Amino acid sequence: MILHSPARLISPRPGISPAKEILVFVLSLLLGFGLFGAIYALLSPLLSHSIFGIAITQNVVVFLGSAVLYAYFVFYRKAPKALGLRAAQPIIRGKNRWYEGAIILGITLLVWGLSALLQYAVGEAIQALPKDVSAWISQFDAESEAMLEKLQNDREMASRLKQLLIIGILTGICEEILLRGALQPLLIRLTHSPIAGILLTAIIFSLLHQSVLNFLPIMVLALWFGCLRHYSGSIVWGVLIHILNNSLALF
Repeated sequence: MILHSPARLISPRPGISPAKEILVFVLSLLLGFGLFGAIYALLSPLLSHSIFGIAITQNVVVFLGSAVLYAYFVFYRKAPKALGLRAAQPIIRGKNRWYEGAIILGITLLVWGLSALLQYAVGEAIQALPKDVSAWISQFDAESEAMLEKLQNDREMASRLKQLLIIGILTGICEEILLRGALQPLLIRLTHSPIAGILLTAIIFSLLHQSVLNFLPIMVLALWFGCLRHYSGSIVWGVLIHILNNSLALF
């Protein structure tokens, strides 16, 4: 067998049933969104004119805060490991880390290529739809991508650095902690199926990006993140590739 066995999932602490775990996850998310809304309302004069301020608050409060709160109540002292905040275990048998890293990078390039082909194919399919439907999809995607386009149009060095730190690095870390760190293992435990857990997480991740054109391309990339998380027991590989992907998208 070429691959090592998947990393063992961290079990919830005694007394935490699946129903309680789901409840804690949902309540943590609701609290995160509620706190984000409260902060936005209190600081609206500042945040309403700051894309970076909104991005920081959303990432730290909603994504990171919800994941940490959920993990603390469900796993307590095991929370960091449960979220995949640990060194990645070897994935490929009999190979050193440099070789494994090169293989992962190569597969990532193939995944990016497949995502680009899917984006092109979906774009052609959208154009073949009735004009009203095609126009609605185009408008929906344009509204969803307005923030990113606004950021990309600001080419000052200071702004570029903030884009890299916040959209590239912070978003990559916080999204992985919530989606692959917390949600994916939860779904795997609930469905008793790694395939179902990884697939459902990828679908949710892609839906969060609110793009018809990019739904399948993002989902393919998310499936790759999910596989890396499942086999390595860590979100490290996913975070690194996610940061690289976001950073390249900005430039």
